[in-house]
Amino acid sequence: MPYKRKNTNVGGTVHGSAIMCLAETIHGVAVLWSFDPKQHRMVTRTTEMKFINPGRNDLFVKFTLKDTTISNIKEALAARGYMDLVLASHVTDKSGKLIATLENCYYLSKKA
Repeated sequence: MPYKRKNTNVGGTVHGSAIMCLAETIHGVAVLWSFDPKQHRMVTRTTEMKFINPGRNDLFVKFTLKDTTISNIKEALAARGYMDLVLASHVTDKSGKLIATLENCYYLSKKA
């Protein structure tokens, strides 16, 4: 996410809600690239965001949806049609400094 005036607060740091939206969007995109959004629904159950350092430049998300996680999701959806899925990511700045961590629980289901 580029560091711009419109996503910063009066202190010159990136708004916490903008940081959360960045990290959560990456989770959703990663899952729904593997599970067709026309056939699946994903909603957030819980969010835990920890702010470590102020974001004062461009921000990046470090997140990987592992093959084992994809296999576990497929198994749960095949067996029950739904599951709770916990995903975590790290937000860093352009120097690699940790800005925040995000852990979310999502409800993922097949559409009827």
